[in-house]
Amino acid sequence: MRPVAALLAALALSAPAARAAVAADPVLAEGLHALETQTNGVQAACLIWYQDRPRLASEMEARVDALCKDLGAVVGSEVVATQHLASRDDRTYVVVYFERHPLWFLFERYVGREGGKDKPGFLPLKVSLQADDILPSFITEFKT
Repeated sequence: MRPVAALLAALALSAPAARAAVAADPVLAEGLHALETQTNGVQAACLIWYQDRPRLASEMEARVDALCKDLGAVVGSEVVATQHLASRDDRTYVVVYFERHPLWFLFERYVGREGGKDKPGFLPLKVSLQADDILPSFITEFKT
């Protein structure tokens, strides 16, 4: 086997393992931990994710609450993938497992500027009960 072909084969075989070890942004991880462990988890998580934007935190809390009210308790979460879009923009795809159904999230972290300094923060999140509404097709398409 040629060296390039061997390298491509090794990368293809290691891709599932690499995807399972995706690390979350520390603020995102802190919010997920609050969501999983606190009685008012949705509110606590949104206040962490949007700590300097209380009105947006409240809007995101209402959006998530509307979807998860009948799903039962949170039983875990998983970062499915992270996608680096540009030097100041990353997307993280997350699933939160509830007792009755998963809830899918798209977090987009953008590094803006304020007062001449970089200011990272999350854009309004996208959330759905349907994985296909959130995940890009390269993750959800069947592999043969």
